[in-house]
Amino acid sequence: MAQRSERRARGPTLPPPAAAATTDPAARVFDEFESLRGIAALLVVLNHVPAWNPQLYAIGFVRQSGLMVDLFFVLSGFIIHTAYARRLRTGRELAGFMANRFARLYPLHLVTLLFFGAIELARQNSGALGMVRQNAGLYQDATVGVFIEHLLLLQAIPPFHDILTFNSPSWSIGVEFYTYLLFGVTVLGLGPRAHRVFVLLVLASLAVLISGVWPVSHWFLRGLCGFMTGALVARWWASYPRAGRPAPATVPAWASELLLVAIVGVLALADRLPPTWPGLLVMALTVAYVACALGRRPGAPGPLARLMRTRPLMWLGTLSFTFYLLHGPVFWVMNNLARHALKWPEALVAGSWKPQATVAGAAGWTLLSLAVMLAVSHAVWRVYEVPAREAIRRWAARRLGRAQAPA
Repeated sequence: MAQRSERRARGPTLPPPAAAATTDPAARVFDEFESLRGIAALLVVLNHVPAWNPQLYAIGFVRQSGLMVDLFFVLSGFIIHTAYARRLRTGRELAGFMANRFARLYPLHLVTLLFFGAIELARQNSGALGMVRQNAGLYQDATVGVFIEHLLLLQAIPPFHDILTFNSPSWSIGVEFYTYLLFGVTVLGLGPRAHRVFVLLVLASLAVLISGVWPVSHWFLRGLCGFMTGALVARWWASYPRAGRPAPATVPAWASELLLVAIVGVLALADRLPPTWPGLLVMALTVAYVACALGRRPGAPGPLARLMRTRPLMWLGTLSFTFYLLHGPVFWVMNNLARHALKWPEALVAGSWKPQATVAGAAGWTLLSLAVMLAVSHAVWRVYEVPAREAIRRWAARRLGRAQAPA
């Protein structure tokens, strides 16, 4: 979820999309992908809202919306392959590519990790400080060794599987980073034949995910399968010239819109399906959506496509990576405000003690939390994330010279 939004390092409250002034249908479809990523990230955030009310927490659609991470991986593979597959010809270009990816992912990951690391340090010394440790058992795996795993983005890379400690959503960031590396090495080594390895990786991942025999963790395989599938879609699309030639298919607008509705349907019905199937269905439907959106009849976007080309939703997509990593710290603060400032009563919900409110109170507190999250994310994006990213890229460019892969 951290690729195309980085090109908008500008300052307006609602950054104008780079492709907004163009009539290129493919560019407008990429804008839709940007907005879709923002919507998907917001759904993942809703999945992580603390259980402030058991009725709201039990809503099945929300409980399954974490599956949208599988959509991220497919879009990520498609966008990265489209941008880089023909630009990684030397070791220096690969190094530049990974430097750009590191600059995009790591600065904000480091800040959120240090935030939760400081909290855990205080938690472990809460007895000495006269504090009460809430839900202490949930954090027993937050050791120095696990902190180092997170520092190196290894928490979801086999044989490690300590994803539910510190800033737990960052597991997907680690998976993406090392998948980028695998992608880059494969493209550099095999060039136009790299897709053969991508096919093998997808088939192997699917076989293990469906069989359920993976001995450690399925997180890495989910990311690998989705990313490489998206890369294969990008290769298919790249085989067709983009200007002055017919599209690979003439797909009616309703087809891509129907597939978006189907993805929502999977979230609603996921608890009735075998464990591994919902994520795989989201991947498959996302692949079909991307293909249909790219092959859509020129000049005929449907109502959902037009909605996703609006500036507010594209702004949401621009901030998607930022609020994906920051929602954990924001929810931690809001949860403790409810506990200590508002003095909400507590109850054991889903295995941990949480402040409790009425449906209306919890819904209002959730909306306030989301508003705070977006405001903080926009500020962090402008003041810290973009400057840090550009500083790392400038440093890498000086070290690598002109061979650095484009951002």
